[in-house]
Amino acid sequence: MNIEQQLQNIKETYNKKDFNKTIELSLNILNNLTVQPSPAQPSPAQPSPAENNPLITKEQEFDCIFYLAHAYKSLKKYDKARECFECLQEAFPNKHQGWEGIVNIAQHQQDWQQVVQASQRVIEKFPKIWQGYWYLGYAHKNLAEYPQAEHAFKQLQEQFPNMHQGWEGIINIAQHQQNWQKSLDASLEAIEKFPQQLPLYNHKGMALKNLKRFDEAEEFFTQLKQQFPNSEIPYIGLANVYSTLRKWKDAIYTLQQGLIHFPSKENLAKQLISQLLQYNEPDEALRVYQQYIVNPDNIANKLLLTRIYQIKEGNQCYLEQLENLYQQYPDDISVALAYANALITLTMEEG
Repeated sequence: MNIEQQLQNIKETYNKKDFNKTIELSLNILNNLTVQPSPAQPSPAQPSPAENNPLITKEQEFDCIFYLAHAYKSLKKYDKARECFECLQEAFPNKHQGWEGIVNIAQHQQDWQQVVQASQRVIEKFPKIWQGYWYLGYAHKNLAEYPQAEHAFKQLQEQFPNMHQGWEGIINIAQHQQNWQKSLDASLEAIEKFPQQLPLYNHKGMALKNLKRFDEAEEFFTQLKQQFPNSEIPYIGLANVYSTLRKWKDAIYTLQQGLIHFPSKENLAKQLISQLLQYNEPDEALRVYQQYIVNPDNIANKLLLTRIYQIKEGNQCYLEQLENLYQQYPDDISVALAYANALITLTMEEG
């Protein structure tokens, strides 16, 4: 199998979220490689016939390290991921992915101050890519540093006036502040400028719902299904309106219709499972999970399954499942928090 085929396998395993296999395949190449320059560069001396190491270009080496780094990050092996991204920085100083990867690690760890610092380095080195400004604004928002966040998103608007992300950032600030009228006004402004961007319409519908303008929100999301027939987002938005009104049956029916049209959309299935649990239908929730959740090894999906069994079998079963998860993933914050909360709840009930 040549290097190009091996790299294709790496990309396929990554896209399937089989991150351990991605790591195995990537390391297999990186531990046995002889790098040759790109075609534009002079050719090196050919390896001897006895040499078994594969020849790969610098571009192929970049792809290999890139996927290895993101696989480590997805498995929350942040130290190893950081080493890979730093390797990208050193070997490929004119590519932004190494610096952006450090930002991504800090985001995963919710270390927003570190995100600020790493984003500023991205902007300084790569002022012509929009992601640095977005990461910076998002981090300031999560630190409740709203003037700095707005400044970053305004910079994004000025530097990239034909991209909607700067306007969406302003909407996100208003949402974080729970200033729903400001969110609505910013959404309307953004929609006028970018009428093809569905996420902006979703923000408008959310604002209407949170302003308790429920009839308008219901009508808006209903019309949005017709305006964007190839997206599941309007179904989720409409179901959220019904859920807020405690119209569980309407919410469940809407999401079921969404899954008929978009059976591969896992986010729809997760929303439906949550609504079924609200309506105390754990058996149907389990059926939906088994039919539509395509990546049950994902930690978030494992936690969702424990919630189903909590409603189905009770808190003791829930606690036992969380304990098993905690033993498997002791460094995962979401698992640790769920386990701790379950322990506290069960202790209070017994007391």
